[in-house]
Amino acid sequence: MSQGVAGGQEVNIENLSLEQLSGLKKQLDEEVNQIGTSLRGLREAEARFQESKRSLDALQPEHAGREILVPLTSSLYVNGRIGDVTEVMVDIGTGYFAGQSVQGANEYMDRKLDYLRKNCGSLEE
Repeated sequence: MSQGVAGGQEVNIENLSLEQLSGLKKQLDEEVNQIGTSLRGLREAEARFQESKRSLDALQPEHAGREILVPLTSSLYVNGRIGDVTEVMVDIGTGYFAGQSVQGANEYMDRKLDYLRKNCGSLEE
C-alpha cells in the first residue's frame, strides 16, 4: 500500500493483505472521527454566533441604564448596568475585542455565520 486513500492516491483493495486492509480501515475511521469532531466544533461556533445575533437584536435603546448580571466566569457574575446601547465589544478571536456599532457587529456576525456554514457544508460533502 503506497500512501493510501488519505494521501490522495487510489488503492485497489483487492490487492491488499488482511493486515493492510485493517490498517486502511483504522486510518479511515480516524479520519471520519476527526471530520466529525471538526464538524461539531463548527456547529458549536455557529450556535454561539447565532446566540450573539439574537442578543444584539434584543438590545433596544430603552435598555440603557438597565441593571444586568455580567458573567466573570461560567458560574460567577457581578452586577452591572447597560451603558451605551449603540456600541458593543465584539470578540474577534484569541482574546481580542473590538468596539463596533450594533449594525457593524451584526454584519460581522453574518460574515462569520456564512463562513461557518460554508465550512460545515464542505465537511458534510
